[in-house]
Amino acid sequence: MVCDWANYSMEFQENDRTVKLQGIQPVPLQLQEISADSFMKWHKGNDIWALAVVQQLPPTTESTAPEIQALLKKYAGVFAKPHSLPPPRVYDHTIPLFPNTILVNSPEADQAFATLKQAMTHTPVLLLPDFNQPFIVETDACATGVGAVLMQHSRPVAFLSKALGPSHQHLSIYEK
Repeated sequence: MVCDWANYSMEFQENDRTVKLQGIQPVPLQLQEISADSFMKWHKGNDIWALAVVQQLPPTTESTAPEIQALLKKYAGVFAKPHSLPPPRVYDHTIPLFPNTILVNSPEADQAFATLKQAMTHTPVLLLPDFNQPFIVETDACATGVGAVLMQHSRPVAFLSKALGPSHQHLSIYEK
């Protein structure tokens, strides 16, 4: 399998044929200034779900410290693109299985992998956001955690799930 994250593509073999998945390139984010009056109207109408302050920093002219350059050079092999499989290991790193455990090469595992591959090749798991369209945020909270899903066109864009520590578990659902 080859993943090219910079170009949003993934390539793999399935039934002796090459399958290439090409993602959609993101639309450049366009920000605009708003007046204080517009902000207050949106706030009163609950039309704001997120607010960002963007400040563009000037480009730095500093070079990487010599110590960091030496460290990166020392471990350059770690960051190199692999061209073959790793060498065989001297030690057996198998993990003993519990009784009645389903083996990885079982028909059930093969079916689960085929189902996952089908889902990954036919429907993207997360939708790329379109900042020109409205978003919907669905939230949920329970005694031990909170969660949220950012959605657009009834499809998920992003997820959040967070366990609550003991100091926050006693709060009401609305405070969580």
